[in-house]
Amino acid sequence: MTFVQQLSNHNRACSALNHALTLGDDPEVWDCMTLVFGVRLTATERACILASIAQTMPPDDVLAVLGSLGAASPLPVFDEVEDDARWWADLASPSEIKAWLVACYARLPMREQRAFLEAAMGRAAA
Repeated sequence: MTFVQQLSNHNRACSALNHALTLGDDPEVWDCMTLVFGVRLTATERACILASIAQTMPPDDVLAVLGSLGAASPLPVFDEVEDDARWWADLASPSEIKAWLVACYARLPMREQRAFLEAAMGRAAA
């Protein structure tokens, strides 16, 4: 992507955000921001915006907002992997957890699958 294309995408995303802020509480406008940001901004740019906004809010409010949206997919890891996994699992619905568990388990090498099952069975027996 050229600098001019990137600048155009940024200007369009900023313009759309300006319109959404001007229109205020119309949920339909804010729903459209998902599409605009998804098309006009990179994943890194969206993550930076999310992190910047989250830092302006109390942590409990951030969790409440994310929880109301559903957990979606796990976000990039910022701290310890285990801590982030537990945080995501706390927000995820049972169906999301099952879907990710099955998909992740299937991607493990056979040796790791066996170790996982042994650990899970050991915890269930305890």
